[in-house]
Amino acid sequence: MVYSFRMDKFEELIRHTEFYTWEELPIKDPATGLRTFAGLIMAIQNISKHIFTFTAVFHVVQTSIRIVTSHDMVFNAWYPFDASTSPVYELIMLSQVKYQHLIRNIAEKYLH
Repeated sequence: MVYSFRMDKFEELIRHTEFYTWEELPIKDPATGLRTFAGLIMAIQNISKHIFTFTAVFHVVQTSIRIVTSHDMVFNAWYPFDASTSPVYELIMLSQVKYQHLIRNIAEKYLH
């Protein structure tokens, strides 16, 4: 299956979006005083940040307790070797923590 793509039409569409931002629109309707869609989007962004923060803190606390009490990894994974012995355990744990930070940084960039 072959898809054709009109690059000129796509670029025109992108140029039209450069002049439009939610921040420029009114948050409340002047006639009714109700929240507009622009205000709703800002509220959703704020709620999303709080949900992400709660989830990240919960994950860190839960993972820390699990690691300390049962000597588990950050992420459950299968390795073709014994990953519970030192220094292999520490190296894998370090790589999983780095991966966790990468996921967090990507999510923070997306939400900001």
